[in-house]
Amino acid sequence: MIEKVTEAIQNNKNIQKMLSEYICDFIKKYNNLDKKQQENVLLSRDSIFRKWLYSSVSADTYLNPNFLVNQFAQEKIPGKYAVSPHISIRECGQKLKSNISYIFYSIEKHPVLDDIDKLMDFADPTIIVRENNKYLIDNGEKLLEKINFRSAYYLEYLMYIATSMKFLVQMKSIGCTCFKIGDQYDEFMKLSNKEKLLKVIDTSINFSFNNLNDSEVFIEDFDRKRILSLIDNNINFDNYIENIDGLEDEILDAILEQYPGEENENIKMAAQTGAQLYYRVFIDMYFTSVFGYYLGLISPNKSNIFIMKQVFNEFAEDEDPNDRLRIIFECDDLHDLTPFGEEIISQLKPHQNKRFFKHIKSSEFSTILESAEKEKKLDEKMYDILESNNGTGNEEFINSHLNKFAEYLLKDKILKQSTVESHISNVYMFLNFYVKCKNKNDLQKIDDKLVDNYMREFYIPIAASSKTDTKNELVSIGRYAEFLYKTSIIDGEDIKAIKKVVKNKIYYEEIFVELNNN
Repeated sequence: MIEKVTEAIQNNKNIQKMLSEYICDFIKKYNNLDKKQQENVLLSRDSIFRKWLYSSVSADTYLNPNFLVNQFAQEKIPGKYAVSPHISIRECGQKLKSNISYIFYSIEKHPVLDDIDKLMDFADPTIIVRENNKYLIDNGEKLLEKINFRSAYYLEYLMYIATSMKFLVQMKSIGCTCFKIGDQYDEFMKLSNKEKLLKVIDTSINFSFNNLNDSEVFIEDFDRKRILSLIDNNINFDNYIENIDGLEDEILDAILEQYPGEENENIKMAAQTGAQLYYRVFIDMYFTSVFGYYLGLISPNKSNIFIMKQVFNEFAEDEDPNDRLRIIFECDDLHDLTPFGEEIISQLKPHQNKRFFKHIKSSEFSTILESAEKEKKLDEKMYDILESNNGTGNEEFINSHLNKFAEYLLKDKILKQSTVESHISNVYMFLNFYVKCKNKNDLQKIDDKLVDNYMREFYIPIAASSKTDTKNELVSIGRYAEFLYKTSIIDGEDIKAIKKVVKNKIYYEEIFVELNNN
């Protein structure tokens, strides 16, 4: 079965083109970095690949590379398995070499079972753990080259499995922690693959909730029942953050200690964003990575499009350990069980949610990927504009001004916070990159002609990825114009003229369609 699935994937031109483009993009962007930046990127190559694997090819959909590969595989050869492409990139002299392989998750073959065996082979006769080791154990670099995922976090997970299940038992030692192979490993090897997997998954659940609780981030406790409830179909980020209020309050209190008397809706929004950031890092580290990337039970999806240059810049420049965690780990926005996951989890919990992900025929891949390529190029253009930061407005003034706009939307218009955030983001682009706003005088220059030129010359050709984007930008500018009028920055004639422009949505949508058809 594995050989047939692998051959089918290798013969699919759309999938191979998608994988090849990742490699080409990686190498091209890598060659533009300096030596230190290249070292940082290579150190995180597995994390970068994992980001790409689960990132949507089209924003706010679940159409990511991993999903598309599995859709094709199941269409050709249905079964209780999951398969992930894996791209390994390594230095070879002055050049980078790449290799594409496929990791299968099934009862018959599983990467964690394979890597436990490799860990035990490596422990002949012992494994030594030291606090200052780069990869946890002595000569860890050599083991990373042999196991399926080149990650120190994965090695930490394997060591937890091996020590918890007493495959490795601690010996007396001085100045380090030393392990030898225990008798339980021989007993484990006598089990069937299904029995082995159920034991490993059971221990992985313990790994997940113990580490989430020990992180000292979460107010609530995680336990086996809660972890199992999250390993299910149709789970999204809201399920992860059901009990986030306590952490938001703690962060808000910490902010107000530094800035007493400053409490407002924007400070509260900052506390909520900070709390969600913590959740994303640790949920990914001890849940999504474990049950998705390592075990293949869930099919994670991140809603944002992967921009290689942006990701490289983050990994290349940021050396602060806490910031690097934020870059490496960011939990999924939505996941379903894989066919393999449904088979295994049915043994551990009686009821499963209905699948959210719908079947996509492989005959649609070409159209999907062509559309995705256009969307990606627009996102890359937008990122280049954001990165260059040339001739932009005064950030401090704009942020202070938009804080007032946010309060107006929340209090006067009683809009949801997510809607407010969307409007703020849309107007920020207008003020910072087109108006290049420095002060109140620049705000007073905003009129219908400026809005019209912005839509035709800047937003639609550079930033819009759909007619919906175009419509949403017009709605946001309309809301903003109302705010400018209410605060006496523009007059009655200006607001009437601007409203006439923003109501003409069909006109601007037609411009978008015309530009994208050429």
